[in-house]
Amino acid sequence: MTEDLHINSFLFKFPEDAQNTPEGFADAKKIYTKRILDFFRVHNYIAASNFVGDVEVYVKSKDEQYRDCWFTLFNRFGLKINYSHIYQQPELIVSYERTMRVCHMSLQDLSRKYASEFNALPDDNIDSTSPMQLIKKVLHAYWMDEEKTKKHLRIRSLRSIEEEQNASPQAPTCNKAELFPIVNRQLQSFFRIPANNDSFQRKNRYTRYLSEIETFVKEHLNHSFREIIPFEKYFTQVEAGSIPQSASDLIFGKGHHNNTPRYGLNNGTYQEPAANNVVLFYIYPENFDTTHLKTFNDYWLYEYGLRDPLYKGLSQYIGIAAQGIRGFSIKYNPNNPHAAQEIAKELDSPNRIELLNNSNATFLCIYLSPISKNDIDPEQHELYYQVKETLLRRNIASQCVDTNKLLEQWRIDTQKDGDSFKYSLQNMSVAINAKLGGSPWILAGEQQRDLIIGIGAFRQNQHRYIGAAFMFNNVGAFNQYAYFSENSIDILAGAIQQKIEDFTKLDESPRRLIIHYYKQMNREEEQVIDGVLEELNLDIPVYVLNINETESESVFVFDMASQDRMPISGRYVALGNDNYLLCNNIRYENTRYPVKDFAFPIKIHIYCKTPSALIQPIKLELLQQVYQFSRIYWKSVSQQNMPVTIMYPKMLAEIMPHFMQKGVTEHIPNNRLWFL
Repeated sequence: MTEDLHINSFLFKFPEDAQNTPEGFADAKKIYTKRILDFFRVHNYIAASNFVGDVEVYVKSKDEQYRDCWFTLFNRFGLKINYSHIYQQPELIVSYERTMRVCHMSLQDLSRKYASEFNALPDDNIDSTSPMQLIKKVLHAYWMDEEKTKKHLRIRSLRSIEEEQNASPQAPTCNKAELFPIVNRQLQSFFRIPANNDSFQRKNRYTRYLSEIETFVKEHLNHSFREIIPFEKYFTQVEAGSIPQSASDLIFGKGHHNNTPRYGLNNGTYQEPAANNVVLFYIYPENFDTTHLKTFNDYWLYEYGLRDPLYKGLSQYIGIAAQGIRGFSIKYNPNNPHAAQEIAKELDSPNRIELLNNSNATFLCIYLSPISKNDIDPEQHELYYQVKETLLRRNIASQCVDTNKLLEQWRIDTQKDGDSFKYSLQNMSVAINAKLGGSPWILAGEQQRDLIIGIGAFRQNQHRYIGAAFMFNNVGAFNQYAYFSENSIDILAGAIQQKIEDFTKLDESPRRLIIHYYKQMNREEEQVIDGVLEELNLDIPVYVLNINETESESVFVFDMASQDRMPISGRYVALGNDNYLLCNNIRYENTRYPVKDFAFPIKIHIYCKTPSALIQPIKLELLQQVYQFSRIYWKSVSQQNMPVTIMYPKMLAEIMPHFMQKGVTEHIPNNRLWFL
């Protein structure tokens, strides 16, 4: 199969030879980064430095669908001067970094509009219901004359509102008529503007991003710019290594092998939950049509679909009998602020308590919610967490279903004579298997004595929560989960120490300790964890893999020989200094299945305190492990590009802060992935 791999960078050389060496590069980068920023500002672009000091340039979108909106849409591009360790010379990385929306109303307009209602100004002690306090960043723009035409518009700055107010000591009070808010999530939520729900995973970002970058380079990095950075005409070509194709091999029911869960599950799941049978009941909104409820129940338990492969009921995916129970379901009012308490009261009624306590069955609740996971008001989601906690305290597994999405999928299937809803049923059934303690599929391969620890994080309301997952082997069997707040690195280190000691008791010392971390470790984190390892006096190598939580968009690899530009899954590019881009998708060699998802590469940095233990075969093993751990994501049948060692802890960190009581999950067996 022909491949032509490139990354989104352009090679160039500084005028002085010394500046093109690793030693002289740092100083030259600072000088020329400032020249790039000055170039765009002089030419009246919106341009700013990002948090790492690289340049961001904003260009007005030509997308016609936003022409009459209340905001102006800008495409955001990143320009970074980098040292290419592949070619031993500087390179200019040009990236497309999605969009920015600038409100058409100035701060003055907004303050006038809402002052009577909220008495709100940006520098006042304002009410929490005011949109003004939600403004974090502003564009400072002004017109040179009263005509207010594009020709006479001038851009002063793009920065936080505090920076704007403090920019000039001689004029501490900003001209609010010249400041235009940048629309952030909080403003979007306040004005109840639907999120842009484009599925960046499913839509082909490779072709879209490359098209945007090529247009930007052609139209904006002109001859004048090339006088500053004389970059080459074509994208930088790279060579890639390959993860063995066998690394994508998964085992399903009856020992069947496949590398695609959607099709492998036709042979059943690998391991069924340890339960005699499953009793299914519903918690549903009182305005949800009971006819729809009965229809949904029939689909769950029996069959849905018009074409093979059909969805053949929940039992096919959990391997044990599943049945409904009359009179156990509960309806609720989603607008009632005490809905969770009412549901708890119903669950604790004498007849339900008797069934829960005296039945040998495992109870499963299907929670129907009219609140979409994409709802812009975070308060709307609290009922979900309250119901989840209520059920967990009673040892009841649950699966949430968005009723609006459910009815919409039915409507589309009916109109188009389709059966796409069967894939939603399949996704939920896979998650239910894992929530009940089963294994929908596992990795193929020989088990090794590795102790693998995954650490992920979730940020909410300016606070970061940490989740950790502990694995006792390399085939994906989790042993324990833990949850911490961001400032609990000492507790996290103690948990790691305890897990190593537990591993040693169960077996012999682990062959090696591998930590998957959601970001680059800071000095404090390194010191604390190094201290624990020294205290244990383990004579084993310790590897830390920093795996970017978000897919690598600043630099990515693409295949010009492929129509969809996505590289073959398992290709990796060494960027130098033990940094790698790993292509982790579902485009396999010689596959007969169509490609539907277009995941970007992920960026990985490998670190070992003992350099002699970090030889090339070991690096390949560690990359392969990341590659494989993305294939045991049991929330759906869709391939993920991030490993579950990062994703599962992140899910845990997202949910746990919402629970009111401590120890809610302590009685739940560790093999039940209740947080999916």
